[in-house]
Amino acid sequence: MTKEDQEYNYTPLEKPLRITDHQWPEGTVPLVSIRCITYNHVNFIRDAIEGFLMQETTFPVEILIHDDASTDGTTEIVRDYEAIYPQLIKAIYQTENQYSKGNKPGQFLRPLLRGKYNAVCEGDDYWTDRAKLQLQADYLELHPECVISGHDSIVIDAVGNLLKRSIVRTKARDYTANELKQGKAILPTASRLVRNISSKNIFRYSSCFQGGDRFTVVTLGEHGCAHFHNDISPSVYRKHQGGVWSGMDRLNQNLTGANTSYFLYLYFRESGDLKTALHWKEKWGEQAAASISIITLFKELVSRIFLTRNYKDWIISVIGRAQIEKLHQMRKKVVGFFQ
Repeated sequence: MTKEDQEYNYTPLEKPLRITDHQWPEGTVPLVSIRCITYNHVNFIRDAIEGFLMQETTFPVEILIHDDASTDGTTEIVRDYEAIYPQLIKAIYQTENQYSKGNKPGQFLRPLLRGKYNAVCEGDDYWTDRAKLQLQADYLELHPECVISGHDSIVIDAVGNLLKRSIVRTKARDYTANELKQGKAILPTASRLVRNISSKNIFRYSSCFQGGDRFTVVTLGEHGCAHFHNDISPSVYRKHQGGVWSGMDRLNQNLTGANTSYFLYLYFRESGDLKTALHWKEKWGEQAAASISIITLFKELVSRIFLTRNYKDWIISVIGRAQIEKLHQMRKKVVGFFQ
């Protein structure tokens, strides 16, 4: 029996049972850890937690919630659920907002994740299928070559109006390890169940890259492939003004994408996978170009044709001094990695 077998040594239930009705011996290590990050989701967090609690499994589950100093009543709701289900829910309550300080909330939950598999659902999204975790865990148990599985998701607005019937659409298929590494896998965040694998250098970059979910999924391609479930009902992604991603304008989404691609380029270059590194270098260039509007480019092109301007001044005028300083500080971090 391997160390992993011993760690997750429990007797599965004869049939799936709602996790609120589970009774496991003290010290039982969960097979699945659910990770939830929330901030000012008072109108949404109940949906997320109820989606966790309705799961029916034959294996133990834990729910880890990070509340980033919410000010709207979210904290009180999480505390109420934790008090009712202390055997399932463990929460971290920040007294100061960590995201605003540049700290990623996920880093506080990462050391607490005990599951062989990790599921992710933000506090403003939710699951709709009570068999979700069972189906995904069963598949990953039977397919050791697979490191992540997912399914489709719908999109709604803040009051529940349907905006999109499918995020995945025609991309509903399995993905090879190489496709994962190239970022081709379309697996909505709230749909994922992931093997608890730490890519060898990912934490060296965790203070720099912005698109943490994308970075994690891409680097999982070093360890295996991905499976898409057509047998699981879609999760729900809520698009609203308070969302970290949906609240961004297109420019900042492009800047975030470019930032992530840049550090994926560095990651794979350091790993020695030069083909994948080149792919992300090209992607970085495309996204960086998309961060500058066509109107701005046209104005600057005309200026450079008819006026004599210093190239450095042109760069500063397009990107902005604050962004230049941000990139400079980022560069200092990167240089430090290799010293």
